[in-house]
Amino acid sequence: PLGTHSPNNTLERDLEHHACLPCPPGTAGDDPTRLTCRACDPGHYCTGCTTTTSPGHNDSLTYQGQQTCPWPALENLGGAQRGGDCKAGTYCPLGSSRQTPCPTGTFNNITTRWNESQCSKCLTDSYNDLEGQKNCFPCGSSSFALPGSTICSCAGANRAFQKTDRKCICEPGFEFFGENMKMSEDDSAIDCQPVFYERCGSDQN
Repeated sequence: PLGTHSPNNTLERDLEHHACLPCPPGTAGDDPTRLTCRACDPGHYCTGCTTTTSPGHNDSLTYQGQQTCPWPALENLGGAQRGGDCKAGTYCPLGSSRQTPCPTGTFNNITTRWNESQCSKCLTDSYNDLEGQKNCFPCGSSSFALPGSTICSCAGANRAFQKTDRKCICEPGFEFFGENMKMSEDDSAIDCQPVFYERCGSDQN
């Protein structure tokens, strides 16, 4: 049946579960002769006992072998075909058993990609510190980033970029004086200055 193979050197052929062996992850048992398991097509992944080299949305091709498949068909690892299309943010080379996430600093918003080179660098003034993303995150008004960045850089010196709100605030030990020379913790592209503390007198601790 689909999802299995029976090599020429198979000795026991009296029963199906002796003769027909499940195809391992990264392959599919859809060779017309069933003599071998074929590598999963680029852009797809096969999780074991897979019934087609291009698993996707046709769940009619289910594994029906008598020998229990030793690899679990978890829902997030493919449907009835035990595999699927490589989703956006990932890529699947020939013979993949799982989806490979695009690295940090890149993104991919198209499905069924098969090479890391198809993961595009984040554009100018955007970043990505996570793997497997289909979009990059924008920098704030006081920060910038070169293509392929994993974090934004603050325009002002001694400032730290905050991923939560995309603001650049003063690093510990530094301060910023805004309008009317009032100390401020607001987001800004102006440099932060070292904090100076008054020297204690001889009678003070």
